[in-house]
Amino acid sequence: MPGLLRKNQKIPAVFARFWILEHIFFVLSTKVQKIFKKMCLKFEHFVNIK
Repeated sequence: MPGLLRKNQKIPAVFARFWILEHIFFVLSTKVQKIFKKMCLKFEHFVNIK
């Protein structure tokens, strides 16, 4: 029984960690997309100048 209780206590912590990691990944991916779009626009502008 103590083993089951420990497992049940661990599950929410794992879910919380997973959710936090997912949230951080989402925030980073959105930031990266914005930066990538800006870089693409600058690159297109640079190509158009030549």
